[in-house]
Amino acid sequence: SEIMYNPGDGKPEFIEVQNLTVTPLDLANWRFTDGVSYEFPSFSSRTPQASFLGAFERILVTSATPSALRAAYSIPGSVRIFGPWDGLLENDGERITLKDKNGITLTTVSYNDRGKFSIAADGAGHSLVLKATNRVIDDWRQWRASANPDGSPGSEDPEVGALASSLSLSEVAFLENSGETSWVEIHNSGTSSRSLGNVFLASARDFSDKVAVGGSITAGSYRSREVSFTIPTGQDRLPVFLIDSSDRILDSA
Repeated sequence: SEIMYNPGDGKPEFIEVQNLTVTPLDLANWRFTDGVSYEFPSFSSRTPQASFLGAFERILVTSATPSALRAAYSIPGSVRIFGPWDGLLENDGERITLKDKNGITLTTVSYNDRGKFSIAADGAGHSLVLKATNRVIDDWRQWRASANPDGSPGSEDPEVGALASSLSLSEVAFLENSGETSWVEIHNSGTSSRSLGNVFLASARDFSDKVAVGGSITAGSYRSREVSFTIPTGQDRLPVFLIDSSDRILDSA
């Protein structure tokens, strides 16, 4: 239900698993077989409830120790954390598969940092979160970037705010025969005007090159901002982020 595959600031990776039913599930010896390697603990008669995933419960599996993940993301003590797993999630994408103790696939999803998946989750601080729990999850259309930096490990991700739901990047223009941008266009698909006084454009994943947009944009209209971002040496693409004053990504391209 949530994947943090390329966190910012050196924080641990994590995968959130949610029981989408009212029936407790026996998770003893479940294992991740693709993406990373991890096997859940065996059943123990001393702590029988520890082997069950409760109704609608969310648990976390991480690349770090449970205590390190809890501290890094301020996760409440009520959320169970497992790990560390072996390996690392690939930053350019791969398949993640979870199987039960009999080798039956419980869930699987393939993500990537290109195409239709949001690049806000690729080193810019956000995670990928599941949008619709009643549909097949192995589909990019069922995933979006988390509403806030660091995601929402162990809890339901909030709906995106008013700015993120109405503002989007609609066009990026480059100088002729150059890897340098000329201007970036923003679209307001909402029904009311939006102030752009606390809205910024950036290309670096740490937003160190952010520039203020300024002004405002009326409902249904477009606004362009001259800005000079350059494709980094050795790379073949240029990410562009639309962010607010809290470095929350509103849209990316």
